[in-house]
Amino acid sequence: MADDPELQHFSNAEHLNSKHDTLLQTLNRRVGPKKTFYDARCFAQTVDAWATVPVIYAKDHPDMSAYDSDPAVELARINGRIVGKVENPKLSTTGHPRLLGDTRFNDASMDAKIAAGELSLSTGFRAPVRDGALAGPVRPHHVLVFEETESDQPWDQGAGFLNKETKDMGDEQKDEKKQAKGLFGFLRKKIKEEYPDIDLDRTGADDHAAGDKPEESKDKEQEDMNANDQAGKAEIERLQAELNKRDEAIMARDAELQDLKNKADVLEKERKEAAWNEFKNKAWVPKGYLHKDKEAETRQRFENDRAALFEELLNKKDAAPGGEDGAEQVAHQNKQAATTVGRWDAKKGEYVEE
Repeated sequence: MADDPELQHFSNAEHLNSKHDTLLQTLNRRVGPKKTFYDARCFAQTVDAWATVPVIYAKDHPDMSAYDSDPAVELARINGRIVGKVENPKLSTTGHPRLLGDTRFNDASMDAKIAAGELSLSTGFRAPVRDGALAGPVRPHHVLVFEETESDQPWDQGAGFLNKETKDMGDEQKDEKKQAKGLFGFLRKKIKEEYPDIDLDRTGADDHAAGDKPEESKDKEQEDMNANDQAGKAEIERLQAELNKRDEAIMARDAELQDLKNKADVLEKERKEAAWNEFKNKAWVPKGYLHKDKEAETRQRFENDRAALFEELLNKKDAAPGGEDGAEQVAHQNKQAATTVGRWDAKKGEYVEE
């Protein structure tokens, strides 16, 4: 904004008009229809930046973003013009905290309006807001001056021109400026201690203009809040729907796995039953191994240690009378008594039940 042609022209004509002591903003108070608390600590870090902003004469504040994009177009929209700048901005903590400065105009009519008590002012700046209070350093943007009427009043009733000339800075003023710089450093340190999460160099912020139209600003803020609420609810519903689908998919997969497990258990049971039936119907399996409750023991050995059971049966077969021929003969003779269990009676030539 310092490169604006009107400001450049003004800087070459400073001698034409006197400076006016100006109370730019009362601090540590709630300001505007939203009752936002203007914390002096949030102004302390950027006091010098007020010397870089234009003083604009118009009925309404410019839209800050539009002004940053094209100052000439935005000034034309509000039928405004740049009429001066702020000099020697400072934060005073004597009594109630306040932001002070000297306003120098390049338009003589502004001096006349001040003398007649007709000119009022309003600051425009950006700053983050949290819980109804400024939550970080302000970024000065402009100062609006306008003709005060019964219906057009500044939100900050303490702000205004003090109607007296500012003398050249003497030794006393230099000391005051030195003390003010020390105060700024002290306040910056205290802010960092009390608000460690605040980024004092943060560039993103909200727009604040004490002369904004209350209803329009309030309606826009409410619309933004409603839009954010709706967007938040929609996102929550979308995430919940995805979660429900995922839960349903997991349940379906678990049911499918359980069904496959049940089928596998049935097949395994059928396989074991078929293997056991095939084994116990072998002719070389002694019937004593399958007699009454002996069968349960044999089956357990068959399923748990089949190799040992087969080795035992093989040894019994090899130990049969007459070697291999005898084994064949015994096996042949036993065919008649396949269902007989007991001991062999040599005298009778047959098995006798125990």
